[in-house]
Amino acid sequence: MWRWRRSAVAWTLLGIGIVSFVLSLGPELRVGDWTISLPALLAYEHVPVLRSIRAWSRTAFYVQVCVELLAALSLTGFAQWRRAWQALGVIALCGVLLEAAHAAPWSASTDPRPVDRWLANQPGSGATLQVPDSFSGAIEYYALFSKRPSLTGYGTFEPAGATADMAWLREFPSERALMTLRRLGGEYILVHRAAMDREWPGWRERVAQRAELALVYEDDEMTVYRLSPSNRK
Repeated sequence: MWRWRRSAVAWTLLGIGIVSFVLSLGPELRVGDWTISLPALLAYEHVPVLRSIRAWSRTAFYVQVCVELLAALSLTGFAQWRRAWQALGVIALCGVLLEAAHAAPWSASTDPRPVDRWLANQPGSGATLQVPDSFSGAIEYYALFSKRPSLTGYGTFEPAGATADMAWLREFPSERALMTLRRLGGEYILVHRAAMDREWPGWRERVAQRAELALVYEDDEMTVYRLSPSNRK
């Protein structure tokens, strides 16, 4: 933007990017106990055609496009730059290439987790449940390595019955959660210990009271319990 600060094209891209970013936050923004209404809520309530938008976060794609075009503009005339700016440009380009190759040090790992490798070597085909933070697309990705179906994943408009099941599974290790696990064919429960300690303090004591849960695996991050075959329906 600094190099093209006098260009109408650059300012247009910046404007579209800012508007798209605000829309990508959705109709409401929750910060602690505060709920802030955003422009997307006004559009959702008063523009009929926009009421069918399922995921406002997808407007972040437009933010990415605008940033990429601005980056392309910034690289024009590279040969005429001063050497210091050329060096910075090369460093930035290397960072982009590393990011594209998923080799940058700030990138999240795409390798299977140790628990996924362990699950892949276990007999049977029972489904898995990860608590407390498995209700997202990442679990579907890890299922590629564990070779087991997952009871949770990502969905926008779930059937009422599935919504109830998800709510009950979140109550692990309650009796209702275990009954739902049995009904859905669940066998292994993956516990992300650090996250579970934050969200459900005392979960270890409650798990210890469930004789049908057997500790079968543990690593630096995850603990796995198996729902005893004699108790599964």
